[in-house]
Amino acid sequence: MTGSMTDQPRGWGKRISGTARLFAVASMILALGGGLLAWFGVIQPITGFTWFGYGVMVAFAALVVSLIALCIHAVKKSAALGQIGFAWLLAAPLVGYAVFFFMQARAVPPIHDVTTNLASPPQFEKLKLRDDLNQVVPDGGRAELKGLTPEQRRAKLHAEAYGNLRPVSVPLSVADTVARLTDQAKARGWDIAVSDPASGRVEATERVSLFRFADDIVFRVTADPANPARSIVDARSVSRVGVSDVGVNARRIREALTDLTAQ
Repeated sequence: MTGSMTDQPRGWGKRISGTARLFAVASMILALGGGLLAWFGVIQPITGFTWFGYGVMVAFAALVVSLIALCIHAVKKSAALGQIGFAWLLAAPLVGYAVFFFMQARAVPPIHDVTTNLASPPQFEKLKLRDDLNQVVPDGGRAELKGLTPEQRRAKLHAEAYGNLRPVSVPLSVADTVARLTDQAKARGWDIAVSDPASGRVEATERVSLFRFADDIVFRVTADPANPARSIVDARSVSRVGVSDVGVNARRIREALTDLTAQ
């Protein structure tokens, strides 16, 4: 009788260790499976990202269960330390990446429509903007944002975070500027939807991250009124899904305009 009572907690320790390992493996299958299936176009990007979110939750469960197993081992010396280590090896990086991603999202405003000209943003003509564009803009618990409409909140948050995002002037004609922007977009692997020197317009789509989320960007190129030999370039970048873009759209605009003016 005494022997069976002693074996029981040891058995539980191994079972819990095994459960932690099982959860860790399941978390990687969900996270990587969602990402790879989205990358190859088998499922929609948002579906792949949802799978990734489920994977993170399962990974967190794996860490919790492994800690329980460690506590049992500290008392009964019954857990399988190899299985616990394996669970942490798989689950900890996944949870760590999710925390890093969350912190990045917290560091930027929860908007997905960014431009160099908030008063008169470039308009898309070929690419279609999402139906719920700027309809959901969280107030983040800020009292001064609660009474505003979503579009008003977006404008205020945009001005606060990206007020230094401005049009640029380049020493090129409109046609040459459009040609250069088009070449740069192709070099970045963007899908070109419009490249029209006559109207001074470039529209393109970039697929980002493992999930291949689609973001659309438009450049508006006009002759500089003060010097017709130069051009003024405005840009706008919009995510097709999601509330926060995690700063991707502003970074895309900055990098594109920096490359343009550097040449």
